[in-house]
Amino acid sequence: MAIYGAQGSIGAWCSWRPYNGSTDDSYNIDSVTDHGQGDWTFNIDNNFSNANYVVLATATAGNGRHPAIRTNDYNDTEANQSFSGYNSGSCRMVEISDNNGPHDCTLYNVVFIGDR
Repeated sequence: MAIYGAQGSIGAWCSWRPYNGSTDDSYNIDSVTDHGQGDWTFNIDNNFSNANYVVLATATAGNGRHPAIRTNDYNDTEANQSFSGYNSGSCRMVEISDNNGPHDCTLYNVVFIGDR
C-alpha cells in the first residue's frame, strides 16, 4: 500500500465514461475535460511534483474496435492531430481506433503514478 505523498505512489486514478460524462469513481481527479470525440484531459486535484509521472490506461472499446490511447506531446499528421498536454496538474489523452481517427470508448480506467 502506497502512502499519499510518497515517492512513486499512485497519485491519482479515475474510472470514466465519456458517453455520459460520468465518473464511476476516482481519487485525486478534480475533473475531466472533454475536448470532443476521443480527446480529453484528466485534471489532477493535487499536482504531482513534476510532469515525469507514469500513465497507465485501459479502454473498453466495443464494436470490434482496437483502441490505442496516447499521451505526452502526441503528434499525428495522418489523423491531423497535434497537442502537448502533459504537465504536473493534468494529462491530455487521445484515443485512436484502428487508424480511423478519434473515437470515444465505453469506459476508460486511468492510473497516474509519480512523485508527489
